[in-house]
Amino acid sequence: MGRIHSFVLPSLLTEGKNPPFTMFIRRIAHYMHNAYVVNDSSDRSHLLSFLSLDDARDLLALVAMGIYLNVLDERTYQWSFETHKDDPTALQKCHDNFDLNAIPVVERHHLCYTRGILLDLLEWFFENFSFSSAQLEEDDIDAHHMIFIPFVVHIGRQIMKYKRAADERGCTALSRFEEVNRQVQLALFSLDSARDAWLEDKAAEEEKVHDDESHEMETYDLDCDLSGYKISQREIPAERSSCDNFVEKGKTNADDRFFRGLFSQFNHEDIGKKASKLSCTI
Repeated sequence: MGRIHSFVLPSLLTEGKNPPFTMFIRRIAHYMHNAYVVNDSSDRSHLLSFLSLDDARDLLALVAMGIYLNVLDERTYQWSFETHKDDPTALQKCHDNFDLNAIPVVERHHLCYTRGILLDLLEWFFENFSFSSAQLEEDDIDAHHMIFIPFVVHIGRQIMKYKRAADERGCTALSRFEEVNRQVQLALFSLDSARDAWLEDKAAEEEKVHDDESHEMETYDLDCDLSGYKISQREIPAERSSCDNFVEKGKTNADDRFFRGLFSQFNHEDIGKKASKLSCTI
């Protein structure tokens, strides 16, 4: 919550330079992946037991922050310092079409790797713990699609609602609503079924606004209600296939654009030829 607040309203909530949030998430991701998946941690005193939905929510929040690492990084909305320095037009084209920004190439690899190990950790979690729902009368639901996807989509929708309100009130900093909206969807739509969940959630919000005659001030709530579910540890963990390329696993649609551009040395003359591959539905 604090990171989203300080991203949307940096001039009101923070002083000076923000702490390195991406490094913070990377370290937690490595610690938890080593402990649970690799089973190689000398310090287990801070690990979650997953005996409650609160622990499950903590893990889902960590993975969601991994998904939105680039979205919440101010450098995502700045031009690159590493190429086309003397050509503003080329820089803008590369920024728009290849997602070339102020995040260094090496760190971009690190961010993809972090997302990769977090998604691998999430798979481990669902293979070792099951969720049941009395309402759905199911003892072992598809937790990835029924819990995680709605969870991460909900956070993305709340970021956008909060950002739109901030822009309307003149609190815009480095990024505009349209730019953040684009980045949220580029990050989110790399996940299976997330696009459909996003559109369903958006339609439900629009219908609610249309039916609401009270016109009360809009509120923003990052919490996703999991009270209808129960969690339990599986007696026999589900079989899982090991991942040998976490960078590839952690690439978002924005990263696909970036690494395609990197391969071509960000030759903006090829942008028109690749437009169909690089297009994103916003």
